[in-house]
Amino acid sequence: MMRRFFQALFSPLARILVPVRRFAWTTRSTFLRGLILEMLSVLDVLAVGLYVQNGALLLTQRAFGGGNYLFGKSVMVVGHAAAAQALVQSQLRGSLFMGLPIVAFAPGALMTNAAPTAASQPARAVLRDYMDAHVLTDAQRFRSVDEMRALCAHVLKEWCEDPKRDTMWSLRGCVTRVLGIVLTGIDVPKTQADRITAIYIRRFAEYSMFAHFAPFMLSLLGTDQSARGEVYIPLKRLGMNALQVDMVLFAGMFSVGTITMKCAENAKKYEIDYGALSQRERMAFVIESIRLWPTVSTAHRIVEEPEQVELGGGHTITVKPGQEIAYPFVSVNRDPTVFDEPERFRLDRSPEQISNILSWSVGKHACPARDISIAVTVLFLDTLQEASGDLRKLDIDNIEL
Repeated sequence: MMRRFFQALFSPLARILVPVRRFAWTTRSTFLRGLILEMLSVLDVLAVGLYVQNGALLLTQRAFGGGNYLFGKSVMVVGHAAAAQALVQSQLRGSLFMGLPIVAFAPGALMTNAAPTAASQPARAVLRDYMDAHVLTDAQRFRSVDEMRALCAHVLKEWCEDPKRDTMWSLRGCVTRVLGIVLTGIDVPKTQADRITAIYIRRFAEYSMFAHFAPFMLSLLGTDQSARGEVYIPLKRLGMNALQVDMVLFAGMFSVGTITMKCAENAKKYEIDYGALSQRERMAFVIESIRLWPTVSTAHRIVEEPEQVELGGGHTITVKPGQEIAYPFVSVNRDPTVFDEPERFRLDRSPEQISNILSWSVGKHACPARDISIAVTVLFLDTLQEASGDLRKLDIDNIEL
């Protein structure tokens, strides 16, 4: 009830803030621009909390009348062609997320620190090569859903027997276990996996909220010590290296855990009988869910030469060197010049349209675990379907991290 109340307040506020956002990007005063953007960023973080990532972005785009728009500290460019071209180039990448100093900005959010995962070439290429050679072997990358099911049968059985199975916490804990097995061969005991996952979600949220806006809170809450002592070190003791810890936890939270619950929600929202789908259609169901509701919301680049960007409503601004342009996948994946009936949930999209979905990025910056994440999501949906009888009956309270 309270959430709906504040959503009702934010909708007109988004329209009121449009000229304020434009002014921040056109004023010559660096101090005034910074002050306004900091204040807007706080409001945008609140909007993300109320509407979730994609909802907040779409709300702001509508407030601008469609087309390109401003959110956080970034210019959001929504054209598919512009996004596809930018993503394959080796450019300076920003550390913001949706234009906000959360998640990637927080140095403690990942055991290996956030910077290497967002680094530009050649550092990113070295990291990617290491992932391919030491984490994502060919056998793991192309393992089928059936092979994963056999490998993780005991984990899925324990999860199905959990009276809290259909809750976010139990599901995310099971995802941590499955990804631990698939990516590292290490089976984290259920109780430990559930505890580690719950602590990680809490501490990750604290990093996102406070690392930039109120860093002293991290000390008061003991965030760093808890993340290290209760999450990272226990997994390291089990045999995972730092990169494996980050991949298991981060992928579990941002990829498989969130999209599994989003898919269950979509089955109800779009009236899809998942149990009646073929294996190909189940894969298509997951891919279409990620097209419309991507779990990683944006990709960013640092502008190196002045660029003119036309915003929705016909206003044009100049993006200066050092500032950021972001590509919101929730908008890019709805470009009508690329996707037929872009707002519709369809399981019959052509291979060409599927290949144009940018939710996993493309080129050198493409998600290295794309195929694994889709397969593991199908595995979890299959298990939920068998346990519940119909995904449309489920109502999982999901924090869409």
